[in-house]
Amino acid sequence: MSDDEASNSSDRNESTATPGPVLDLNLDPQNNDWSDVLVDIAVKLELFREFSGPVLDLPVDSQPLDYFKLFFPEWMLQMFVDETNEYAKQQQRKKGANDPYWKPATMLDIRKYIYTLITFGHCYSKYHKNLK
Repeated sequence: MSDDEASNSSDRNESTATPGPVLDLNLDPQNNDWSDVLVDIAVKLELFREFSGPVLDLPVDSQPLDYFKLFFPEWMLQMFVDETNEYAKQQQRKKGANDPYWKPATMLDIRKYIYTLITFGHCYSKYHKNLK
């Protein structure tokens, strides 16, 4: 095997070429029309060699709430509270009347709401799994 063949062989191991029909995206500079002509091209994809996996390591004795906080940090919950309350104000202004039953949402309200969605989603999936 020559040096060129060995080099080409190792290049093939480093990336993969995926041929397939692709729209020819070359624009005609005169009229800027898109082309509908399909052409076969090979795309060189480099192999991913980076470390992948969890970015945050929680202690072994972590509680479910610790995992919840990874998905819903305090700033996000506060944003949900602020946006919920702002939307309620907007709707009341739009209708020209205050809703006497409305109370501003709190962080605890939002946590309970998300917990309910997660719990119902879990029960729903268990229910449908048992139907099959």
